[in-house]
Amino acid sequence: MRQSREIPPKITPKDDNGYFEELTKAIFRAGFSWGVVRAKWGGFRTAFHGFDLARVADYGPDDVSRLAEDARIVRNRRKILAT
Repeated sequence: MRQSREIPPKITPKDDNGYFEELTKAIFRAGFSWGVVRAKWGGFRTAFHGFDLARVADYGPDDVSRLAEDARIVRNRRKILAT
C-alpha cells in the first residue's frame, strides 16, 4: 500500500522574520497533520505577531501560556517552546 505525502514547496524567505516563520512551520508540521497546520496558519501569524523576531524573542512565560490556550493555533506547549 502506497501512502501519499505532501512535499512542501521550495521557499526563499526575504528576511530573518521569513526564515523564522518557515522554521516555525516546520516545527509544527513535524509529526502532525500538515493540513491542520496549513488551515490554522493565519492564526499562527496573528498569534506570533507576524513572526517578528524581536518581539517573539521577548516572549516570557505569560506569552507561552497565552499561546498554549489560543484556539487559532496548534496548542502544543513543547512545539511552542521550540519556537
